Formats: sequence, C-alpha cells, structure tokens
Amino acid sequence: MDRVDRTDRTDRMDLTDPPLLCHWTSAEGTSTLAVHRTPAGWELLAASPYVSESLLFDTADDVRALARALVDLPSGPEPFEAEWYLAAPDSEGDQGHFATLACGLDLRAGHRPYLAYQAVHRFGSFSVPGADLYCDDLPLDRLRHQAAALLAALATP
Repeated sequence: MDRVDRTDRTDRMDLTDPPLLCHWTSAEGTSTLAVHRTPAGWELLAASPYVSESLLFDTADDVRALARALVDLPSGPEPFEAEWYLAAPDSEGDQGHFATLACGLDLRAGHRPYLAYQAVHRFGSFSVPGADLYCDDLPLDRLRHQAAALLAALATP
C-alpha cells in the first residue's frame, strides 16, 4: 500500500504552466485538489490532513476538459456534472491506484458548485479506500480564472 504522505507538496509544483489549485478548510483541517504539470504529464494531487496521493491524467485533453468544465460551470440552478477516471494499474491490471474526480452542481444543496475526489487502492481481490475529498464551497471565481489561464496556455503550442 502507498505510504501516507502528510506533507504539503503544492510548494514543489512546477508553475511554468498555470495550475488549478483549490484549498478548503473543514473541521479536520485544510484539504487540496491541484492539477499541475510534472515531467511525467499532468498530475492531480489530492491532499487532506490525513493523506496525500496523486495520479496522472491520461492526456492533456482530460485536463482541457476539466478546465472547460470549471469555466462553463453554470451559475444558476441547472443539472451539471463532469467526471474523470484516473488510474495507475500495475502491469497485471488487477492491482493499482484508481480514482474519480468530479465537478458539478449539487442539486441537494441548493445547486452549490463542488469538486469531489474519491480513490481506491486494489490489491488483487482486496480494495482499500484512498483519499476521499469533497468541497462544496468552491472559490469559483478564482477557479474559473485559473481554468481560463490553463486553457489559454494549453492552446499555445
């Protein structure tokens, strides 16, 4: 199983490309969802006071789709959800680290915008929960600004 990493890795992010960075505080402490470029590709970092883990997006197109979803997130009460599946399976495919990232409007909570991340680690027939983060108090204006900057940077060769 992955070692639990409680350090804040956002200070080591490559900021040559605009990142998407969302911090929020709950009773447990500060949590973070961040998207940034690494030498291996575009990475999603999910960190809570208890665990930190990361997974790579399959392609930059997935990062573009996330940024576009944040820019297009409706301000009014209408159904909206976008979801991405991230995976780091082992060579056999039955073990590894898997996660879902979603953004949308929570219909049960007054159509509040949210980001949600839920991970699982598989070990053969065993599944162990990974990080489970949910933010329904998004700094939406800041995230839209970051997403627009990221889209502009990804549009240039």
